[in-house]
Amino acid sequence: MVKKKGEVKIQIKDLNYLKNELMIHIHSACRKLRRADCKCKTIGVIIKTKEFQTIFEKIDLEHATNFEFEISEYAMPILEKIYNSNLKINNKRNNILLNLPCYTISD
Repeated sequence: MVKKKGEVKIQIKDLNYLKNELMIHIHSACRKLRRADCKCKTIGVIIKTKEFQTIFEKIDLEHATNFEFEISEYAMPILEKIYNSNLKINNKRNNILLNLPCYTISD
C-alpha cells in the first residue's frame, strides 16, 4: 500500500499531543488576528473524529484579545473537558481546530 508522504494513519490517544497541536493553531490564529488588527471575544475548540463526529465547546472571554497566552489559558481547559481517550482520532492536523471569531479594534 502506498501512503502519501507525511500522512501517517495512527490513532491518537495522547492528550499532550493534542495540546501541542492546539498550541500550533493558537499561534497561527493569533498571528492572523494581529495582522488583521483584530481581536477575539469567543474561543471555540473542535475535535473531529475518525467516524466524522464533531465535538465542539466554546467560551466567551471577559475582554477581547489576540494574545496567545490568554487564549491558551481558556482553550486548554476546553480541550481537556471535551477530550475522551476512547475517541478515534487520526494523526492529521485538521482533527483539532480552533475557532476565533474576529472583531476589529476601534478606538
